[in-house]
Amino acid sequence: MFWLVDAFRPHRFVELGTHTGVSYCAACQAIELLRLPCSCYAIDTWKGDEHAGFYDERVYTDLATYHAPKYAAFSSLVRSTFDAAVDHFEDESIDLLHIDGLHTYDAVRHDFENWRPKLTRNAIVLFHDTNVHERDFGVYRLWGEVSAGRPHFEFLHGHGLGVLGIGDSYPKAVEGLFAAGEQDHCREAVRTAFAHLGQAVAQRGNTADAARLAETKLALSRSEWPRYQDMIQEDMATKGIYLDVDFYRNSYADLAHMSDEHLRDHFAKHGAQEGRLGTRMSLREHFLDEVRSNRSILEIGPFCNPQVTGGNVRYFDVLDSQQLVARAEQIGYPIKAVPQIHYTSPVGNLSVVPDRFAAAISCHCIEHQPDLIHHLQQVANILDDGGRYYVIIPDKRYCFDRFIPESTIADFLDAHFSQRRTHSLASVIEHRALTVHNDCVRHWQGDHGTPLQSPEIVNRVRDAIEEYKQAHGGYVDVHAWQFTPEGFQRDIQALYELGYSPLRPLRVHGTSHNRNEFTAILSR
Repeated sequence: MFWLVDAFRPHRFVELGTHTGVSYCAACQAIELLRLPCSCYAIDTWKGDEHAGFYDERVYTDLATYHAPKYAAFSSLVRSTFDAAVDHFEDESIDLLHIDGLHTYDAVRHDFENWRPKLTRNAIVLFHDTNVHERDFGVYRLWGEVSAGRPHFEFLHGHGLGVLGIGDSYPKAVEGLFAAGEQDHCREAVRTAFAHLGQAVAQRGNTADAARLAETKLALSRSEWPRYQDMIQEDMATKGIYLDVDFYRNSYADLAHMSDEHLRDHFAKHGAQEGRLGTRMSLREHFLDEVRSNRSILEIGPFCNPQVTGGNVRYFDVLDSQQLVARAEQIGYPIKAVPQIHYTSPVGNLSVVPDRFAAAISCHCIEHQPDLIHHLQQVANILDDGGRYYVIIPDKRYCFDRFIPESTIADFLDAHFSQRRTHSLASVIEHRALTVHNDCVRHWQGDHGTPLQSPEIVNRVRDAIEEYKQAHGGYVDVHAWQFTPEGFQRDIQALYELGYSPLRPLRVHGTSHNRNEFTAILSR
């Protein structure tokens, strides 16, 4: 608990089910010693239940007597049921929640769902007793459900403790813990280290000296932890396409017997190429569910098919609403869904947006940006700290860009240093003369069509050059970039490390079988 408080630095900590206060006071001790601006609340009736047993008033009075002189300045013991207490907390106000009440499946699920609206976007929830599989304990069942597809780590000692990330943007050390949970050898090293540390503290007494003495005997000590975190971060930056190993194993019967390490190897060598789902977030419909959960959203380039709607959504496009309707009618697209456009720039200049948002989204838009780096910089400027840019991107291998070479970091940097604001002649020629059919199912079957041959290609190139000239330096709507999930993750990460992009790739999800797009989340 001390390590997590130090690494995460919450502003509000709530514990549901405190009993004698061991874990709660450990958190309070960390907050006091680290001088963190954090308020703490222990919620319990202090009467007991069928799992903890029922006990007398002395349990509460002993804790209150110990607690008051040490932690009363920032901590409160609240004698209440969980349901009665929940309404006293504002929505999106709790950073760290520890659920340790009645441990039946229905009870712990109710507690999680009842308190879920009170959590901040990137909160952490702790579940105690995830490793108890007897009597009617059901925390392990709920843990299996809520941890799938989310950042998480499970400790097995002390009846089990699940650490669940509700969001996807955390301090470096916490991200390292979650990343360790995805690798067999790292996961076991962390579990062993903390299990030995906890055992030593329990045997010697819960004191700082005992903890330090135990740590000196561990292969993974505090002095080694930062180096371990650096190793994890380097691995996260280079491991490529995101894989939820539990989802992957449970989705395919032929993989059910594999270890986590073998699953990762299978996905890298076979699964991604076969279009197997490594996460449900590869599918647009599930991806958009997460987008909609943000409190404020800017959709870039909705045209006549906005991906998200609602009172928390604003829209930016190169045309206003009336112009979009006219454009849609001209090319035979439906006009019913054309949204009200709040911000407009004919050249796609996002600096006209005066507001900031928790999230931005674009669908089949980023590949049209003449200067990708400039676009990422502008998106970052309209995002809150920790904000996310959700992108849905065509995979060149399964769309009409099949025979056009994949874009490289050199291409992105060349466009940026050239301050390109309209498409190059090369992009116009590629888009008009070098593309093929756009049937993704045929592409997955290996039927890519045939590149144009003379004289047809000559005619199309001639038409493309004429179109470029007639634009007189204006914007021509074509693809500037061709992406694959692996290349996108690699190059956006490199642009971030080079300092050209303020956005880093948080997760890139592979292309699903018989689809022509992949999804990614970039974080500011």
